[in-house]
Amino acid sequence: MNYIIGKITYIAKNYILLENNFIGYKINLINDGTLEVDKYKRIYVCQKLSISNNFITNELYGFINLKDKIFFEKLISLSGIGHKTAFNIMKNDINELKKCIVAGNANELSKFEYITPKMSNILISQIKLEDSDIDYSNKKKNYKQDIISTLKALGYNSNDIDRTLNEKYSSTDFCFENEDQLTDIISNIIKDISINV
Repeated sequence: MNYIIGKITYIAKNYILLENNFIGYKINLINDGTLEVDKYKRIYVCQKLSISNNFITNELYGFINLKDKIFFEKLISLSGIGHKTAFNIMKNDINELKKCIVAGNANELSKFEYITPKMSNILISQIKLEDSDIDYSNKKKNYKQDIISTLKALGYNSNDIDRTLNEKYSSTDFCFENEDQLTDIISNIIKDISINV
């Protein structure tokens, strides 16, 4: 299982409930503030199966983007780092953490929450990262033109698009860190266009 697309029915501090095909999944997840109840979302998941006293436990760990899932999988592949420890590590600023790993800066790495000096050395020596794994720009891309192009491709009239954006989204800058947030905003704009037409 790589990801689940479903409707978020509940959001807690460290997990969400996601409904897919009339099945509710409890997914351990760090909410980045972009999640909303009753909205559909693609959640990348990592599954942990464990057996204790003939009882099978299935835990799901979820991520907003694929890069975070891949990094989580790298963490749990290391000796001494289990799913819960890796999940706690993911509560840090992952991009800054990756920069420390690439730079080999054990002192700075050990300042992150849940990372001991011993663990920082393990991360540096055993986790291999590419430049593409790190965002050096710290800039958000403006997706307004992408949104307009998508709406036009779906058959919506340019005048209806412009009117809706000017009336309902004049204070929105349409700048996001990744494309995963586009689906939600496009869905909302389509609803608003349908109401206005």
